Amino acid sequence: MKVRMPALRAPWVQMQGGPTQEARSRWAATLNPMSVRSSLLPFGAGRRRRRAALAGGLLLLAASAADSRQSAPPEPSPILAFYDFEQPEPTGPHTFRLFEEPRGGLDLSDELRVSGARSLRLREGRGDGAFTEFLGYFPERRDGLLAVQFWFLLPEPAQPFNFALAGPRWFLAFERDGHAVWIAGRDGRLAHRPAGEWRDLFELRAFTWYFVDLVYDPPRGVYALRISEEGIEEPLVDLRSQRNTADSDESAVRFLSLIGDLEDRGSATVFVDDLLIATDPDVRLDPFVAPGRRRFFVELHPAPGGVPEGVERDDLLAEARRWLVTQSAVGPPTGPLDEERAARLERAADAAFLGAGPASLAQNDPRRGRDLDLAEQLYGILREAPGRSWRALLKLSDVYFLRGDLEGERRAREAIFGGLRLAEERQRELAIAH
Repeated sequence: MKVRMPALRAPWVQMQGGPTQEARSRWAATLNPMSVRSSLLPFGAGRRRRRAALAGGLLLLAASAADSRQSAPPEPSPILAFYDFEQPEPTGPHTFRLFEEPRGGLDLSDELRVSGARSLRLREGRGDGAFTEFLGYFPERRDGLLAVQFWFLLPEPAQPFNFALAGPRWFLAFERDGHAVWIAGRDGRLAHRPAGEWRDLFELRAFTWYFVDLVYDPPRGVYALRISEEGIEEPLVDLRSQRNTADSDESAVRFLSLIGDLEDRGSATVFVDDLLIATDPDVRLDPFVAPGRRRFFVELHPAPGGVPEGVERDDLLAEARRWLVTQSAVGPPTGPLDEERAARLERAADAAFLGAGPASLAQNDPRRGRDLDLAEQLYGILREAPGRSWRALLKLSDVYFLRGDLEGERRAREAIFGGLRLAEERQRELAIAH
């Protein structure tokens, strides 16, 4: 089922102290849901072209990491992220993370959508002690403005639905740099929570697409909110200067959350489409060095303590190699590694991966001086070390990526960040599992 697009006005929401006229003109096409797919490639392409562009893009990214061609710095852009949910996008620390509960899940469904062939389907089960979540990451915004737009649909309006923005202090902190914006479906009505107080907006209708157009002003701690219904030109909601959830000025944001039921009291199914996150002024984002990340995990999560002072990198690697030779002679450890040994092995593994310089695509030769064999062997051992398993797994995904093993990279990364699947693929996986 594909819906008729509403005749929306320009989605820019006027705010006192907002951006300049030049910024509004630049955003007019960028933030319009009816033009964004034609102005941003490959979003305007058909399904086959999208699939080919995605596969080709990953292979090109791996080749670029291996060949290390110099590239010009990216141009500033208002777009922080755009997800049309047509094909599985890579999860990661610079895209999004998925939390799936035993009775629910997230997949790409062709049942209901606004555009293209698919939308994101979030399913929530009741009584399993958890909730399903799409957690989006974007660069921290402390100045300027942040815009978020998306469509959502509820088959059963009485089912719960929650959307929120938060800063570095997370969603549980109702204070500066904590919870910023909260919109929720509550007992069949949509509501928001300005200044920490719930206020109803309108009664939700079943199988109806709603378009959310939100602009948040971090320095002033206020937001403007416009919500429209499919096929209706006049918005149902048009609010301005709403205080953030924490009722705090100068409150930054860097996380976006979409969930069903926060309190695990009910089941829910929510469809979401065409999620856009943008900002003014424009920002210059670093290029992706691998799927879902703009820096390698080895750089993002270095071994605690780093290389000890006075210890040369070559000495650290030689020590790790001697330890491996000894273990091959006496057999694998009978118990967990002691903390000191595990720390030295992780530092050696990081040094082996990084080679002679930072793990960056800007290097003339990003594989120069790397010992990927040693790094893979040590990270494989550290997967069994208490407290280091998750870091070792993510760093293994870096190794697999540089080797060109995209499937191994995906499996290792998604073991931590989760992975989107087409609904039909998810059904096949469940059938095999059972």
